[in-house]
Amino acid sequence: MAACRTQAPIRSCKGQGHLERYQCRQAAERRWTEARPPRRMRRCSHCGSHPVGKTVQAPEVSSPASEPMLIRPNRSRFLQRKDSRRKNGLTRHSEWSTFLARTCWTLLKSREFARLYALRRYLEDSGETYPLSRDVTLKEVVKFADIPVALQFLREFDESATRKLYTALMRRAKANSDDGFEVVREIFKQGWQAYENHGREEAKPDGIMCAEFIRSCAVHGKYTEGFAALQRSCPSIDDLQDIHICNAVLELTSSRDPTECMDWFDQLVSRSNGVFVPTLDSINIVMRSAVAAKAFDRCEDYYNYMRALGLGPNTDTFCQLVEAYGGRGDLPRAQVVVEQMQSVGQLPDAEIWLALLKAASRARNVTAARKIWMKMTRFLQVQGKGPPSVDLYNAMMEVYISAGDGHSALEVFEQMGKGDDNGDVVKASGGTFALAMQACTHLSSSGVVRKEDMERAWGLFTQMENHGVAQSKATFAIMLSIVCHIDEDRFMQVLSQSCRQFGHKSVSEFSRECVRFHLFRGSLTSAWKIYEKSWSLWTEKKDAVLFNDMLAAATAESDFSRAFSVMKHMRKLDHRPKDSQISILQSAMVDSRVSGADLGLQKDFAEEDGQFLSGGDAIDVRIYNGPARDMRFQVLSALNSVKLSGSLSPLRFHLDCALSSQIVCALLENDLNMSVNETARGSQVTLEVTPECLASLTKKKMSAAIAKPSSKRVT
Repeated sequence: MAACRTQAPIRSCKGQGHLERYQCRQAAERRWTEARPPRRMRRCSHCGSHPVGKTVQAPEVSSPASEPMLIRPNRSRFLQRKDSRRKNGLTRHSEWSTFLARTCWTLLKSREFARLYALRRYLEDSGETYPLSRDVTLKEVVKFADIPVALQFLREFDESATRKLYTALMRRAKANSDDGFEVVREIFKQGWQAYENHGREEAKPDGIMCAEFIRSCAVHGKYTEGFAALQRSCPSIDDLQDIHICNAVLELTSSRDPTECMDWFDQLVSRSNGVFVPTLDSINIVMRSAVAAKAFDRCEDYYNYMRALGLGPNTDTFCQLVEAYGGRGDLPRAQVVVEQMQSVGQLPDAEIWLALLKAASRARNVTAARKIWMKMTRFLQVQGKGPPSVDLYNAMMEVYISAGDGHSALEVFEQMGKGDDNGDVVKASGGTFALAMQACTHLSSSGVVRKEDMERAWGLFTQMENHGVAQSKATFAIMLSIVCHIDEDRFMQVLSQSCRQFGHKSVSEFSRECVRFHLFRGSLTSAWKIYEKSWSLWTEKKDAVLFNDMLAAATAESDFSRAFSVMKHMRKLDHRPKDSQISILQSAMVDSRVSGADLGLQKDFAEEDGQFLSGGDAIDVRIYNGPARDMRFQVLSALNSVKLSGSLSPLRFHLDCALSSQIVCALLENDLNMSVNETARGSQVTLEVTPECLASLTKKKMSAAIAKPSSKRVT
């Protein structure tokens, strides 16, 4: 017979030639009942060594469990056709096994894992054995299959799965941001179940696998599950020796509390008795935590400890050191670090330049920032890395804004839009537009935002939509703070637009701007409604200015009850009222002839502040340290509250130092003519006022004490 036309010569079956080409094609087409794999597999019906015939496309499916089954080979029909044609001496079972093996191998190498899983399930239901090696199948599946399909294969072949496979699949899931933490958790859980079901040592999760899961917990904020995984892999902290788990735990604690991370590192070093030897990654993590906790001296100590261990620093180490010196305000030392980095053959990257610019911004050194910018641009041009990134442009704008130079900041913004000499343009981000709008508030030498400055900021605000940049809450807050003093209509327009975009609950996040707007309009009542709901959120240092504005507005309208409430809130949030504002408040109270009852200070004024303490029959009041006038106001408000309550219990004032007791005693004895019993325990001083003295206290005496300046105690 004539042999098939194949691509390479082959050995004939038992010395006889192959079938005719058309016979081989017909036999190959009858071999499939429903479909064939999409690859061109045309085999001879006798030896099956070479492709003949044509390809039949199989219908596509969306999941491994879809019906009908993709490939359903019929064993009985296949062997019936083979009975009369066995020319090569193979048995019926070997021919069927070869056919299944080739089919599964084709699907595996063509990465049709969903079809392969469906075929495997069909063979299991039919009582057949999966012909391929499970180890080879799992390796290919973990490398290339979709995560859900890979999990199904690992669940089916859990007796052959190893921890390396679970670790590799977990890394793939972490790299794919769409999968999320739930998939990583399922992989880790399935890996432990495989070990518990079969007890194979090669399936037991090791330090690398546990470290990958703990790092994923750190990224997604799942601290409880991260420490549970640590407890499962290492029940005792003293036995914790795996460096991968140690670094993962440091990352977990650093993401939650940087101080806790430094404490963990110190415990690991002290408890391990030399067993735990930190690596460079360990030092970098703890240095990053020290910078985040603003413990800049400890960051330098960790760097010296790293050099004592004989470890060489990398770019991340130098970056943390630059940030530490910059946060400490030592810009020259930060620049020396960069020069030292270049001397050891390491080139600074974008993170190093960004840390240097931030250090110059904190120091408000515009001259040094300009030199750094010129050096950085030349360095990037030599390396051929293109123009600076948008983060570097933002950092340079922050330098000019911190120095109050809005014009130079806007020039940097315009330069970013023009691009470099090669025509590369850097696209501005939402933070870039926010900085440009903030720079518009520093265009006037007087520091007052003019109408033309507001128009320029408004133009930038409207350009964001044209450039395809989303308007964030920070952008709305800056725009509201600019227009609140100038244009009422635009303020309401921006506020309504922010409510449409972020919901009506976002108004509380713009409480600062809304309060400024109502204060500008002279409506203290409207401003107070917003202030009462949101004053506890004003924890930033710059919010002290807004508190003083509220205090000034309440004083101007002789609303002394609200003025005292503002002072109480400021003390609670560690803000300090201006001395000039306290003097104005004192003068206003004297001019208005305010008595103790007119102050409107109810008993809950001190209770909310945390001054009144539980002290049995007596009333205990904590007086906080501060300026003399502030402490006198605390004592007078407490006396007024006790007087209004009609209590006949003794009143005890608790102070933290002898100097504070001198101020309070001068008020009680000299100004109010009250007898005081003084008790001292170390630095703590207690002053007790009897009920008889409280009964003799009159409104006239309190009003006179308010008008008097601080006096010295007469002994």
